[in-house]
Amino acid sequence: MSKKSQINLDCTSGLKSSLNILRDASQMKLNVIDRSNYFKGLLLLVGKDKKISLEEKKWMKKVGEILGFEKTFCEEAINNVLFNKNIVDEPPAFSEKTFAQSFLKDGIKLAFADHDINNKEHVFLEQIAVKNNISPLWFRNELESFSNGNDIFHKEVNLEVQNHI
Repeated sequence: MSKKSQINLDCTSGLKSSLNILRDASQMKLNVIDRSNYFKGLLLLVGKDKKISLEEKKWMKKVGEILGFEKTFCEEAINNVLFNKNIVDEPPAFSEKTFAQSFLKDGIKLAFADHDINNKEHVFLEQIAVKNNISPLWFRNELESFSNGNDIFHKEVNLEVQNHI
């Protein structure tokens, strides 16, 4: 076999390996702890501006349903997040980087659900990125991409969490 043929085969097998890794990452499922962290993290995010809009409540109920939490639990958590002193306001850590990236994408969408992302929401999302070893550049690109090209107020938005259930 010529050296050129060998290089082409090596590149092809490398591409197949990369595609398999991407496919495997998209098929990873959230465990119970990651599900809890996902819901709690988004709940903390919506409470950062000390008010929860009807749109944010709707989103949180949808996320809770997707994650398999009981409707009454979700409603109580949403209604009490601003007043519950027992909730530790700490950025969530996820078991997989891909879960953290999905969380950040959903968090960005949710932060814009009330038509505005405030500084506290922005800082909290940045802290989550840092805690989960997500590059600041990746986070900035996601934030800019969403804020420049998406209008969540006039269309149905797909939640990233659905990829991990």
